[in-house]
Amino acid sequence: SAFILDVLPNDERKVLIEFWPWTQKSIPYSEVHELDVYTGKRNRIATSPVQAANFRTDHAGVVRFATGSGVDNRSQTWYRADADSDWQLINDQKQSNANVYPLDFSADGKTAWLRVEEAKGPDGIYAMDLDTLERKLVLRGDFADPHSLLYDPSGRQLVGARYLEGLPAMRYFDRKSPDAILYRILEKSFPGQLVRIDSGTR
Repeated sequence: SAFILDVLPNDERKVLIEFWPWTQKSIPYSEVHELDVYTGKRNRIATSPVQAANFRTDHAGVVRFATGSGVDNRSQTWYRADADSDWQLINDQKQSNANVYPLDFSADGKTAWLRVEEAKGPDGIYAMDLDTLERKLVLRGDFADPHSLLYDPSGRQLVGARYLEGLPAMRYFDRKSPDAILYRILEKSFPGQLVRIDSGTR
């Protein structure tokens, strides 16, 4: 099986493909291939350290996270600093009793946003410092898990999350950022509605 992982907006010739080689008798270790859309040639650039993994790339198109599970159905999340670094295990569900899902990266590339199951109550969104791998809780609903992610008008920068807790609510990493201010203005214009920006002009 093959799926588009990253369209590489700054590269008109290549895309990244998540590839599952179903030639093995057991659950496969998924791979990432760089595909030339003109020639059809592909080159393997990453292999997951865990079976049945999904990957997450950073804003430069570098594969940085892999999350998957084996026959025990207990998830593992792995991270690497760059394309030449070894994978590091940052969560093993067998030990933590929680799933950790990488969501995206900050604009400066210093922080990764993770969705983490809590022992009690709704899932939290954490900021992970990519130098220290330390995590800090930044968003959590009062009663419900995040419904969907909230991006800036370009669709590339994660700024918060939407929640359905009776009435729709939006929460932001930085309420004073220009994108958060824009969404807050729209919330006031459409009270009680779930606001989403589909497109815009410069």
